[in-house]
Amino acid sequence: MEHNDCDVIILADGPAALTQLCGISVIERLLRILQRLNIRSVTIVSEAQDVISAHLATPSWARAEVALNFAGALPPIRKRTLVVSAACYDA
Repeated sequence: MEHNDCDVIILADGPAALTQLCGISVIERLLRILQRLNIRSVTIVSEAQDVISAHLATPSWARAEVALNFAGALPPIRKRTLVVSAACYDA
């Protein structure tokens, strides 16, 4: 079952989103979890879009079915939306 009725936004500002946990960055881990939950499209909000998109440029089978959209600011909320911070871990 796909969750098409819910938008998902990941807030990925700051270096904590790229912190490695057991060899996988926090943002990569979140995307893998979202794929397992049948989420197929995610908007990543970051002022450092170049850094985040370069980090995620390497294909991963564990998030291959998740389409990534990048934004520099929080998009308008149109419907039910899950907002998750990828900067919640501080080493």
